[in-house]
This record gives sequence, C-alpha cells and structure tokens, in this order.
Amino acid sequence: RKNIGGSEEGYLPLLGYIVKEDSTLNDIYGNRTIWTNYSETNCQRSIDNLQPYLESDVKEIKEYVQSAISYYEQMKAVGWIKGEQELFADPETCIKKMGPEYVAILIDTWCENEAEQFVRIAKEQGRAKLIGRPTMGNIDYLNPIKVRYENCEFTYPISKTDAAKNGNGVNDKGIEPDQYIPFKSLELMEETFL
Repeated sequence: RKNIGGSEEGYLPLLGYIVKEDSTLNDIYGNRTIWTNYSETNCQRSIDNLQPYLESDVKEIKEYVQSAISYYEQMKAVGWIKGEQELFADPETCIKKMGPEYVAILIDTWCENEAEQFVRIAKEQGRAKLIGRPTMGNIDYLNPIKVRYENCEFTYPISKTDAAKNGNGVNDKGIEPDQYIPFKSLELMEETFL
C-alpha cells in the first residue's frame, strides 16, 4: 500500500499474477507514448541541472552527462516532440499467467510512481481486484526539472503521457479501487485498514 516507488524491475516477477493470459511486457504495458516540450528554457534548465555531474570522478557518469547535455543543446527550441517511454526490461519478455485465478491488491493514496504503474496494469488487465483507496495519481508527468531560486526550489515536468495530453490521465484523481474502503479517523492512531 504505502509504496512511493523505486524500480519497475521490482514488480516484474509479480506481473504473472495479474495478467489475464500469457503475453509480452510490451503488450501488457500499453501505450508508452510521451510528449516532451523541448523549449529553449526547458533545455537550458535541463543542462543547468546536469552541469554539476560533469565533476564526477566516474568516467561513465561523465560520458552520459556530456551526451545528455549535447542532446539538450540540439533540441533547444524544437518544441513538443512525440516519443516513447523506455521499458525497464526487454519488451519481448514473456509474462506467463500464474498463481490463483483471483488476486486482490491493497492500494492506497500513498501508492505512487512504479507501484502506481503496477496498479494501472492490474486495472487494465482486469484479473486482480483492487481494494482500498485511489492511488496518488502522479504517473502522467515525467522528466522533472529543478529551478533554484534564492530561498526555494521549484520542480516541474517537461514530459507528459499521451493519456494526460488527451485528458485521460490519472493525475490528481489516481486509479480507483474496485472496492473502496473509506478513511476512518482512528487510522491516525492505529492500522485499521487490514
């Protein structure tokens, strides 16, 4: 329930429990189209965020950062570009259906990032029953940029999913459970959800 994310590879072994039928990772993950706004300002801010990493003693990090900076230099002022989110494993990875026919997944408002992606896949597959409260609703926007001011920092994304672009994202509303369990004030003091 309270999972702020981590690594998508972490849920790869669990996908077999939520798929309706044997499939590939590419098929179950669904639409991975993203739109990125390569404005001059966004690209320069991305470069500014990367600059400190050029001081790394690790050769591979330096090379990656130099490559990313070159990319943002080339993309300055290009505008909105359609792309595709990379998968965390080979798209043709076979996901075999396994486990009991009926699966229940507890979800809550603190379910976000990679955990929320897992819940999204479970909802779309329709095999698992989602029990709890809507998820955080923050998987529609990507590639955050941090802007530093004198007394604060402001972070905003430069990419959004195709669903968000078309008004069908989960931002601010989350993924709804199949069975809603309302919040009780007693939960502030003890775990009553389970």
